[in-house]
Amino acid sequence: MDDDNVMRIFWVIFCVVWLGFVTTAQATSPSNSYNWQEDGERLTFDVRWSFMTLGSAELLLENNPDGYVLTGRAWTDPKVNSLYILRDRIRSEGTHSDAPFLTSRFHAQLNENNYRADKLVLFDHVKKQTTYINKHKNRPPQIHEAEAGARDILSVLYALRAQTDKLKKGDVLTRPVTHYDNRYTYKMRVLGYEKMDTIFGEVDVIKIHPVLIKHDNPNRKKERLKLWVTADGRYIPVKIDIKLPLGSFEAVLRQAGPASSSSVAPAALPLTGKIDMRVKRSINEDVYEN
Repeated sequence: MDDDNVMRIFWVIFCVVWLGFVTTAQATSPSNSYNWQEDGERLTFDVRWSFMTLGSAELLLENNPDGYVLTGRAWTDPKVNSLYILRDRIRSEGTHSDAPFLTSRFHAQLNENNYRADKLVLFDHVKKQTTYINKHKNRPPQIHEAEAGARDILSVLYALRAQTDKLKKGDVLTRPVTHYDNRYTYKMRVLGYEKMDTIFGEVDVIKIHPVLIKHDNPNRKKERLKLWVTADGRYIPVKIDIKLPLGSFEAVLRQAGPASSSSVAPAALPLTGKIDMRVKRSINEDVYEN
């Protein structure tokens, strides 16, 4: 699975995001009382392909008035680990001083079978530039221009949640995004309102079509996603559809609560520190992307 596919899933699964992949725990009753901006938030998704559950993804927001940390983790189910093992972690840190969820640091650590990536992006909003560091390559850091207010693929979704009032059918929201060494425009079109059975019961949801448009090539778009969020003003994502050449992937919200709620992520994939793939391989067999 290539890095673009991983990015699509984490980008959407929050918000996301993005490409994750069940644990044996049962779905738990969600807490409707938490305030995600004050209490933080932990969202857990089951990720399915066709009728098969491949694994899970979690997005954790730890938030305070001064700043935030967003950590996205994705992992394959033990039942499929013999065929394909994935343990990915992305972490975004930033502040609220000049604008909500303004990224200062984005770090992606991707581990999928024998593929490895360890990439860091530092944001300088005063100079309007980013520094991209591929930590597995003996190359100097790359400096790139960035648009004012540019964020990473996770933070932009929380910024939209924080700033957006009631959404109406036909609304289109756009924000600048930097992902590694590329610049994008994030475009979110509201397709309308629906009823949907969710972990919160049958609720009103908003159907959204998110698109990533490459800055230097507007004809190159990533638009294979559909997203449903609650229409209660919190915009909690409850379902995501992802169309890929291998077929359709579906991420369904299984657990939602404050940041203090329990996690079902495996111990081998901690919030910080070493990720244990539990597979014996020589480092020479690992494949690193440019």
